[in-house]
Amino acid sequence: MRVLIIGGGVGGLAAALALRRRQLPVAVYDAAGPASEPPARAEPPARVGPGLWLPPGAMQLFERWGLAGAVQGAGTVLERAVVQTAGGEELWSVNLATGASFEAPSVALSRGALTSLLAERLPAHVLNREATCEGFSETEEQVTRRRLFPSAAPRETGRVSHWGIAPAPTDDPSERDRVLRDLWGKGARFVLLPVERDRVFWCAVQRASRAPRPRPNPDDAKASLADDYVEFPGPTGALIDATPAEAITRVELQDLAPLDQWHRGRVGLLGDAAHAASPALPARTGRPSAPGQSPSGSLVPSRAGRRWERAAAALRRTLFS
Repeated sequence: MRVLIIGGGVGGLAAALALRRRQLPVAVYDAAGPASEPPARAEPPARVGPGLWLPPGAMQLFERWGLAGAVQGAGTVLERAVVQTAGGEELWSVNLATGASFEAPSVALSRGALTSLLAERLPAHVLNREATCEGFSETEEQVTRRRLFPSAAPRETGRVSHWGIAPAPTDDPSERDRVLRDLWGKGARFVLLPVERDRVFWCAVQRASRAPRPRPNPDDAKASLADDYVEFPGPTGALIDATPAEAITRVELQDLAPLDQWHRGRVGLLGDAAHAASPALPARTGRPSAPGQSPSGSLVPSRAGRRWERAAAALRRTLFS
């Protein structure tokens, strides 16, 4: 049996590595070309640019694969995760240090760095770049999923995200923050994630009704976004200011209702094609690599998916009511 994987993102590459560890022949096809960091330009590819938080479970998997050291070297080992109000009051925090509560570290890095690390571990003949699977995947996003499950359409969340990557606020490595910060305001959130030694990923999520509209001049949209977050604490404003306007990506957020099954015949869905959730919700990152632990069928039961859906809906009401 030869396994064909359509899409060379984190989930596809991790699945390929896991299958090869089980001595199964596999080929990865990706129409997006090589994974690399985008230049500072408008709308960099979403599969390359954003920051990821890899929790201990994902890092334990990479440890078994012999990748943990490389992943840590490409990113930042986080010390804490903190939720604060827009006024700076701390609502919740957790010590992420290894040995405190967890057996493995939490690591933040860019998606491009992680996909590059995974791709480097695969033989060249396994990766087929700039190739399109005409049987299931076409130019429009999520065609594969719609063909298998026509009723599973993306849902509008009523939220808009702006994100970018900026230089760290200080040049002194000893003063750089190794903390994931999630700032909650009325109808708005701002996440700061130090993805490398000298760079910080930031993401601003707002209700669509209050988010800056797309504008011909990206500088105008950037100025409007900065005004919306002027009352938020810490380096929020400095990070927006340090990001070139043309490198700030605007995304109207969508998610998917949980599917009762993620396969039909010999075709299965992996990652966002099966269980895409808004990045404004917790436990968003690290999940694409999880199927690699048991590629033969370690899928979330439909009841668990429905529990996640109820919890996500409650969180949306709490944060954006």
